[in-house]
Amino acid sequence: MRRLIPLALALATVVAVPASAGAAKLPKDVTRTTYRYPIDLRPGTNIIKIRFGVPKPQGPGYIVRFKPNLTRRDGSIPPTDKIHLHHAVWLRFGTGNGSTPGYPAEILTAVGEEKTIVTVPRPYGVPVSANETWLLNDMIHDLTNKGMRLYVAMVGYTDGDVVIDEDNHVVHIVYDTSADVTMQPYLMLTLHNFPNGTLDGTLMGTYHMNGDIKGDVTLNLTFAGQIMDGGGGLVVRVPGSTHITGTATNPDNGSFDVDVTL
Repeated sequence: MRRLIPLALALATVVAVPASAGAAKLPKDVTRTTYRYPIDLRPGTNIIKIRFGVPKPQGPGYIVRFKPNLTRRDGSIPPTDKIHLHHAVWLRFGTGNGSTPGYPAEILTAVGEEKTIVTVPRPYGVPVSANETWLLNDMIHDLTNKGMRLYVAMVGYTDGDVVIDEDNHVVHIVYDTSADVTMQPYLMLTLHNFPNGTLDGTLMGTYHMNGDIKGDVTLNLTFAGQIMDGGGGLVVRVPGSTHITGTATNPDNGSFDVDVTL
């Protein structure tokens, strides 16, 4: 299970000046740039990561302020009791300064839960160059369990005989989706105001059918409904509350609108 996109996170705002300003004197017209590094979290995440390809200033210059934070993609900041930053350490190679003792690279800066803002006193700055490489070592605790991205496979699955009209005509369909999870449709599901609240999400992907109906059907569905406490630590869907809309498309027969309530 993977966290939903709204809980991908971003780290750090850098305020810098061009290298032409010189090391001894910094001009007032500094450049403020936000560098976002998307991070997908799994519910209950509690591991240390080393991340490559960390964005940084592209040209030579000097960093005079470094303001890190965790933000959702909508710009909001998750509370610490939901998403907790244990630590984040920015390291860099290619500066010519060697490595920090005990580390494989030079430490640029590091923060913890307090997300310390680093401000370099005038007239100084931390030099950066175009040819250096940044890495990020972090540990982020995801203390929630509400976001999920699930691959939904139906390999050799059937509902048996299904009545399709008032004349009691039946069809028998066997779903034979690939066992490779990268080829399976995926379900994105979010629960709100847990446990008595709402749910929403999407189901998108292609299922392969055999039996009385053969071929592929591609689903592009959106759904929303209500959830309730099911007792015993369970959360269940409120019957009759889930509204599903979207399309089901077959290459031979075209696209069909879906609008049902379950």
